[in-house]
Amino acid sequence: MSSHKRASSPKRKPTIREVSRHAGVSTATVSRVLAGLGGASEATQQRIETAVKELGYQRNRMASGLRSQRSTLVGVVIPDLQNPFFTGIVGGIEEVLHEAGYTIFLANSASDVDRERAELQMLQSERICGLLFIPSSASAEAYQDLCDGELPVVAIDRVPGGLALDSVTVANEAGAFQGVTHLIEAGYRKIGLVNGPDEIVVARERGTGYRRALQDAGLKLRPSWMASGSFQSESGYELTKAMLSKKNRPEAVFVGSFVTALGALRAVTELGLKVPDEVALMGFDDMPWAAAMNPPLSVVAQPVREIGRSAAKLLLERLEAPDLGIRSLVLNTDLVVRESCGTGV
Repeated sequence: MSSHKRASSPKRKPTIREVSRHAGVSTATVSRVLAGLGGASEATQQRIETAVKELGYQRNRMASGLRSQRSTLVGVVIPDLQNPFFTGIVGGIEEVLHEAGYTIFLANSASDVDRERAELQMLQSERICGLLFIPSSASAEAYQDLCDGELPVVAIDRVPGGLALDSVTVANEAGAFQGVTHLIEAGYRKIGLVNGPDEIVVARERGTGYRRALQDAGLKLRPSWMASGSFQSESGYELTKAMLSKKNRPEAVFVGSFVTALGALRAVTELGLKVPDEVALMGFDDMPWAAAMNPPLSVVAQPVREIGRSAAKLLLERLEAPDLGIRSLVLNTDLVVRESCGTGV
């Protein structure tokens, strides 16, 4: 009579969450340490290393295999190669990825959804190991395949329709609220808004911050002082010139981006108005030459390079630990007061 030995079931592999519980730290901290990104004390790193050994945790084979072959290529898609805000983000991305041994493949969507779709398809055909992108469309449907696929993806600056993607954004509404509130506290009561397109979430958030600041101060919202166009210099020029050419014009203008503010300043100069004596200006974004403008431009500053750095770190953590939950990182802005709103120092 023959006997049959029952095959033993394979031992379940420990997960990164079990390592984090064993070490008493977050899964994100474990991911950073395993990816060699630092940011943890020596004692914390030692606890994680001990937990890895005691549990027999093995790093993700797919991520390790891809890195050992040719998957050190990360796709990066931005809407405008000439916009210093976007290129500054790319600088932060490249800094982190280069240190980790990755190379970026940069593509320009030119804020065109069809072109962006073609660029995304091209990048995926290049066997990238991850994607960092600034969406051109507000439609979640346009990017649903990115959520459904296995490619690690991080959305930057905006998340269309609340897609289930890792993301790094900025507190746009709070930043705009702070900027407009400063103008109000400086004595301005007639404040206009020159903003980007309503279909882009960052523009909507900045517009909401502007309106909330006026409402909280008991000031009337005037539709004729609120204009939306693009985030391009020419749009800022045209919208500002039209607004300030009116008989009943605002005495201060909050502008939704730095590039748009360049156009706004050109319009003010062309109209022969003095800044800040006849009209004050405040922009959103800070660039190195903002302080060198005449007069120096007050801005709500975004942590541009840190946006890129944070997005790259999220991607590396996702490559190391695909089972992590969705992470949404929101960075704060800073108010930088200069002479363009009459209260610079």
